[in-house]
Amino acid sequence: MRIIVVGAGEVGTYIADRLSRQEHDIALIELDPERYRQIDAELDVLAINGSGTDSGVLKKAGIADTDLLVAATNKDEINLFSALLARQAGVGKTIVRVESRKLRSKEVSALFEKFDDHLVIDPDQEVADSVLRLMEYPGAMDLSRMANEEVVIIGARLPAHAPLVGVSLHALGKELDPDWDFIVGTITRKVESDDSEVVTIVPRQDEILKEGDLLRVICKSRALHDVTNRLGIARDVPRRALLLGGGRTAEMIAESLLYRGVDVAIIEKKHERALDLSENSIRGGLDVTNPNYNFTGNSLTYGLSSKKTERLDSGYENTTTRFGVGTTFEQYDDIYLSPRLDLEFDDLTVDSTASSSLKRHAGD
Repeated sequence: MRIIVVGAGEVGTYIADRLSRQEHDIALIELDPERYRQIDAELDVLAINGSGTDSGVLKKAGIADTDLLVAATNKDEINLFSALLARQAGVGKTIVRVESRKLRSKEVSALFEKFDDHLVIDPDQEVADSVLRLMEYPGAMDLSRMANEEVVIIGARLPAHAPLVGVSLHALGKELDPDWDFIVGTITRKVESDDSEVVTIVPRQDEILKEGDLLRVICKSRALHDVTNRLGIARDVPRRALLLGGGRTAEMIAESLLYRGVDVAIIEKKHERALDLSENSIRGGLDVTNPNYNFTGNSLTYGLSSKKTERLDSGYENTTTRFGVGTTFEQYDDIYLSPRLDLEFDDLTVDSTASSSLKRHAGD
């Protein structure tokens, strides 16, 4: 297959190198002369110095005989225009990197409506979604959703307490029949004679699952809870998270975690970027304390607070209302206990530019 990759940044270079190793015919277009020379010397591709928006450069890259164009620069407008030029030249498939949520609007999508095999990607969003999925299931090695999230592929190593340990695939099949909500796709197991070697097994009905097996399971979304229980994975969401670096991926992760009620801290060395990450919030609260409730000598506290967060650039608005009640009393001499109960309610509103994770939380 002949493929043109526009942009030799981290994403474009990785794509070009990976596809070249798979023996595809690759042309890589890069505008920066120094970066072009570096790529030309290091990769087994046709490197071209120029812009993907220049029809002459695309012609030099062999656009007339190209099967696929991947536009992966860090400029959304360049990527979209490169893809349009490729379509006009007769390229059958295009993949475009678009980071701006505004450029994923229906109006922009309409430009490619008449074309088949057009895909819009956002690597930062993909990474953020993957991290969030793994945070929900700490024991999982990987978790991917497919077919409009109707199908899930999950990989996990079986701990000793997993219900699947010691179970044969024949017995599992009899239990699931006739409604198979999941299947074991592969089993990766250490070789008994040499722990440093592993072997991947195509599952057969006489195979018995063992502690330490790395399973890849394909399941329907509705069966994910059952599958994770069988794999010995407990679903969990952390109460606090620390993100090192305030890049775009970290911002997306933080947005989703904040909505879930997780306390998030971000360490970012650039002062201006740290300020940009600060949320636009309106907060208000009221606490009322009776220090001697009903003449018992115990205190009683009522609290009501509200927080409104607007991130229109990220496509969402959220209002959090919290009600709490607590007391303080002396259990033993000079030893005080302060139990408290808090109820929190979220009202999340999203628009078409919000991330897929936020849309799921909002029920869209």
